[in-house]
Formats: sequence, C-alpha cells, structure tokens
Amino acid sequence: MNWVRQLFWAMSGLVLLILGTFVGVYVVSPPWQWSGQGVWLWPVGSSWQVGAMVLAACLGGRGAATVAVIAYLTLGLTGWPVFTWAGGWQYLREPGLGYLLGLVVGAWVCGDVAFRLPLTLENLALAGGLGMVGVHLVGWAGLAVHYPRWSEWWSWVGHYTLAPLGGQLLALGGVVVVAYTARRLGVAVRW
Repeated sequence: MNWVRQLFWAMSGLVLLILGTFVGVYVVSPPWQWSGQGVWLWPVGSSWQVGAMVLAACLGGRGAATVAVIAYLTLGLTGWPVFTWAGGWQYLREPGLGYLLGLVVGAWVCGDVAFRLPLTLENLALAGGLGMVGVHLVGWAGLAVHYPRWSEWWSWVGHYTLAPLGGQLLALGGVVVVAYTARRLGVAVRW
C-alpha cells in the first residue's frame, strides 16, 4: 500500500503546483489599520509555485515531489495551460525555462533534506531554502544560455530571481509551518 501513498503525494504535488502557479502571494495590511481603512491584501509579485514545490517535497519526500514536478513539466510542455503563460513546446525557447527545470532539482534536494534531518521548523526551512537555491541556480544557468552577456543576464536575474524572491520567502515561511504541523500529525510519507 506504500505505492498508493506515493501516488497520492505525487498527485497532490501536481495539483499544488498547478494551483500555485496561478495564485499570487499576498500580505495583509497591519491590524492597526483595519478599523480605519479595512483589511487590504497587497500582492508581493510572486506566485505560490515554488511554495507548492516545497510543500510537496516536505510532505511527500524527494521522489513524490520530483515525480509531481516532472508531470507538471510534461503537462505544460505538451500544451496543457498549466504554466503562467499557458503551455506548449515554445516554452523550450523561453528564458525562464531554466527555472521550470530547476523545480526538479529543488524538489529532489528539498525532499531529501526534509526527511534526512530531524523534524524541526528550522530544518524544514533549511530544506525549503536549499530547494529554492536549486531552482534559482538552474534558472541562472538557463539564463546564461539565452543571455551570455553579463548585463543582459543580470537584468533577467532581476526579473526571475530578485523580483519574486520576497514573495517566495513569505510562501516558504507559510508552507514550512503547514508541513511541520502536518508531519507532526502524521500526514506525510517519504519516497
């Protein structure tokens, strides 16, 4: 029955990735402003995509998360509209392709570290952070293929790494708490 759990986490990770791609990360206005101005949500310029990968890896382990990411990439590259700008083989020419491929590395690293170290919030944050590093390092390599000149490469790093980084870190904090709580309650399996 272990394969049923593994399949469940891989499918859950796939659904999380698809939903996370289209849901933005927001912060709530400070409570002292709620009485006068109401409750506001502020977008921080990032989606939950990387957070979804981290959550799948922290709950399902490296294998399930990696399978989920590969299924996500397969769906997207074959034309299913699961990427930010739909899907299709034209994504192979996009400068951001390296970041999508980096999700595979990020899922593997995050899922491995998340189940290798003792279960603490700090260790899950470390696992998620290392997964994010994997995503961005592969993304930078992909950008270098498209933009070998430093100034162009650095401009795209600002677009794909620096601009969404704050939102990705906020999402990381949220998913680490969710993953820690779920694993403490026994809702996880490693593959």
